[in-house]
Amino acid sequence: MLSLSLRFSPVSFLQPFGKRQPPSAVERQVVAQNQQITEHARRRELGAARGILEDLERRGIANDYTYSNAINAFVRCGEVGLARDTLARMCFCGYRPGVSAYTAYLKGLTDGVSTGG
Repeated sequence: MLSLSLRFSPVSFLQPFGKRQPPSAVERQVVAQNQQITEHARRRELGAARGILEDLERRGIANDYTYSNAINAFVRCGEVGLARDTLARMCFCGYRPGVSAYTAYLKGLTDGVSTGG
């Protein structure tokens, strides 16, 4: 018979949206600054997006969304090398890039590449 080890009790597993602790002030601040990075990406404001990323990294509170948003911002500003370096730092810090980080980076690599057709 196959034995499974569950980290959650069966009750909590069946209730994924059970009682959750409200986000801390730091978590709310990170979410707000991640949204600011996204806004700077839309306006192609490289310096502002980079400044927020550097601030969050310096304070040790950057998360996977921070890095993904920054990669997107850097690609939108035409800084694919900076996006590559940020992707590498994301991995070095222990975050696994998601679909949005890879998609943004690949878009940066392929923008302006002609297929010859």
